[in-house]
Amino acid sequence: MGSSLTGFTITFAAYSTIVLGGAYNIVWELAPKFILDLQSYVITALFYFLVVLFAHRTITGSVDGNPQKFVRNFMAATALKLFLYFGVLIIWVLVDSENAAAIIVSIVIMYFFNTIFDTFYLLKHFKKSTKKAV
Repeated sequence: MGSSLTGFTITFAAYSTIVLGGAYNIVWELAPKFILDLQSYVITALFYFLVVLFAHRTITGSVDGNPQKFVRNFMAATALKLFLYFGVLIIWVLVDSENAAAIIVSIVIMYFFNTIFDTFYLLKHFKKSTKKAV
């Protein structure tokens, strides 16, 4: 489990740096008023990183070869992440309504790319687990 989590952490850190950094640069060039300042963007990306890391550990660590348990944990983690992100988004927009568009665009970009990564990584992880079991 430890090496799997370490591998995930390294892969996710590299992916986040490249993809989210690229997304930041693209949006900054095309529509700078729709992106957070770099410091806020990095803090938001770190928040996403920690949430995804915790959710991944929870999902993969509690499966024990039981597909029903995986589905239940995956759906629960996905719902909790979505509610957490949505709650942070609402609070942040209420506190800083001047930058609401930038906050929403930045969080949606991160949610979209992190969901794609998490889904593909979990598929890859469980395909390996299934092949080892057979």
